[in-house]
Amino acid sequence: MRIVIIGQQWFAERVLREVAPAGSVVAVLGTAGACRFTTAAVEAGIPVSDTMEDLGRRMDAVEVDLLVTAHATRFVPTEIRRKARAAVGYHPSLLPRHRGKRSVQATIEAADAIAGGSVFHLTDGFDEGPVVAQDWCFVPPGITAGDLWRQELAPLGIRLLQAVVSDAAAGSVLGARRQDERFATSC
Repeated sequence: MRIVIIGQQWFAERVLREVAPAGSVVAVLGTAGACRFTTAAVEAGIPVSDTMEDLGRRMDAVEVDLLVTAHATRFVPTEIRRKARAAVGYHPSLLPRHRGKRSVQATIEAADAIAGGSVFHLTDGFDEGPVVAQDWCFVPPGITAGDLWRQELAPLGIRLLQAVVSDAAAGSVLGARRQDERFATSC
């Protein structure tokens, strides 16, 4: 299985290390420029793109089975997503709740007792694609958004992405369920 990862920092680095055994990571794009993620890719001999256009050219050169976003801060355009058989991303909320860039902070601000993460198919809508996998965790009283991310939601996301990539590598179709728009919130 040939995989492309778009992301940043330590989360994307961990995803790279955890999903690499399931296939061959053929390219990465760091959405925050040079960081731990891109450094780890260079050390592993994986080509690093610095723009979506460059990534698209790399993806034209090889069939890509799965595109994965891991803490990506850029929207992945349709023309890039179409270059892969499937494109999924991790979002640190129980989609469709708290769609958007501030999902962890929105969880804290809403005083949610339960949070979670979702792996979903990337679409033209922001965090709106069908959900492939989801899991939840409790939100400890008084926890900060940063601690909730580091202690609960990031590890949960790594586990979910690892499971989804393993399933895809084993030939499983990445089934999904549509998000129930009645419960959608944005932040």
